[in-house]
Amino acid sequence: MTVGGVTFKRYLEIAQVLKKETVVVTDNDGDIEAVKKKYKEYEGLSYIHICVDETVDTSNLKLSDKAFDYNTLEPKILKENGRKLL
Repeated sequence: MTVGGVTFKRYLEIAQVLKKETVVVTDNDGDIEAVKKKYKEYEGLSYIHICVDETVDTSNLKLSDKAFDYNTLEPKILKENGRKLL
């Protein structure tokens, strides 16, 4: 299930109350500390798992004069699996 915005936090709150096995797959947006801070209250819970690549990828690639963000899910999935597999 894909959720975002305000509903995202609500789903985690519900999972916490129900002790429901939950896995969050998220990107790091180039700021690992911000991700850790965002999910700090769920640390140590055996039923909520936060999955994030802790490597911040950089490059000088630009698209329409804007720096390309390699730290979103799609580029990370491509990096880990390769173009041929995808």
